[in-house]
Amino acid sequence: MDGEEETLLERALAIEDEFCKFDPMEPPTNGHEYLVTVRNEARNCPAVIAAHVNRKKLKQQTFYVPENAKPKISNSFLPSEEWQRWQCEEFDRVRTEVSNMRYALQFQKTHDFEVPEDDADEDLWFQYCFDCSQEKHPLLTHVLVLKQSSLNELLGFFCNWLQDAKIFFSRNTCLWIYALLSCLEIPLLPDTCSTLRRISVEAVNVRSKMEDVNDELLIRLNLIICIVGKYFRQIDLADN
Repeated sequence: MDGEEETLLERALAIEDEFCKFDPMEPPTNGHEYLVTVRNEARNCPAVIAAHVNRKKLKQQTFYVPENAKPKISNSFLPSEEWQRWQCEEFDRVRTEVSNMRYALQFQKTHDFEVPEDDADEDLWFQYCFDCSQEKHPLLTHVLVLKQSSLNELLGFFCNWLQDAKIFFSRNTCLWIYALLSCLEIPLLPDTCSTLRRISVEAVNVRSKMEDVNDELLIRLNLIICIVGKYFRQIDLADN
């Protein structure tokens, strides 16, 4: 995932290393060298930084928010570390392929279906994803045409629909969530991060009520919890 920020975010300026040979320890002497310096410094920055707070030094008016207390569940319902690692690697591969296809010529062409606007009614987005007459699968043509603002909003709707029991963690619903997550650009917006956490918490709560370890639903729930917790670094929600 080291180069993900470069592959998933559209590059604003092209930088050619072969035309810029200079000592990175020396101050840049032109604009090209400056851009290369900034890029190299960005590569050395971690994707996520966590602050270690010494609560003894907090002032009285500062409130400490504890980590979410996860429901207790038998270890037989939890995925192994190896399984989670493999799923994150596979998800990263999918995101790379999606990034490469997003700006490909075939997806720049005009599509023959209507995409709701950012401020569209929630019902229009529901019809975009679900059809009363038939089950709609999240085809590439349906997710790659969505702007990041639409992706963020649609994930928020999915979270609301799950919490309102309008939909469940069915196979098709989880396919949509997986597809939308594979198109998200990082770093995540605060609202998007909050939405992912709410979806993961909902999955954790549903899993805590399961009784059959052989139920296929368990795999879908574990996958969503794994991606949000491990891949998107919401570690307090991850299975350890």
